[in-house]
Amino acid sequence: MWTEQIFKISPGVRLCVVRVPEWETDDSELRALTAPADLARYEASSPRRQAESRAAAAALCRLLTAESPQRAGKGVLSHLPGGAPVLSHGLGYCSLSHDLPLAAAALADRPVGVDLLRRGRPASRPLSRLMDAGPVLNRLAPELREEAAAVLWTQLEAWGKLLGVGLNLKPTDLPRAVLKDGRVTLEKEGAVFVTVPLETAVLSAAYKNEKETPSE
Repeated sequence: MWTEQIFKISPGVRLCVVRVPEWETDDSELRALTAPADLARYEASSPRRQAESRAAAAALCRLLTAESPQRAGKGVLSHLPGGAPVLSHGLGYCSLSHDLPLAAAALADRPVGVDLLRRGRPASRPLSRLMDAGPVLNRLAPELREEAAAVLWTQLEAWGKLLGVGLNLKPTDLPRAVLKDGRVTLEKEGAVFVTVPLETAVLSAAYKNEKETPSE
């Protein structure tokens, strides 16, 4: 059985996290959501990639169903050439993330990115290669720095997804790490960064301050 959690981050931003049983192979939600061209890509991918796609689509399907049941299952999910997910029919902006057995989705009325990282699992590269967060992290007690670094990493990943560039960020696009009320976070004009600490993972989202209408 799937398990899920839905978080209302703001009036226009929702996140969903699902936990995927290892034996789960049901792809009915993915097939109901996904455009035909992307279904062919899914069917040709590796078993691991298929499992990631199923989980992420399931998280998005639950968000769509929670927002408006009639919107789910209409073949609205497709992907840009670079791999970023998009929603058609004016359904808003979305973002997907997976770190099996967990997957997450964001649905928003403005550009959004989401990322999750399981606790105890290292990021794909050192945070120091991407930004100078040392001065902020060093202000924390040593036992808090690993968690704080995971917060900054997932927020940065989410920001890159929002911009559609991944971690290939220009220096002018990099947010800065700050300490607010004893907690680290990223800061960038025109953007909001939020982290939801889960029992087994760190979940972060980045989204624009202002609502936008997606172009078809």
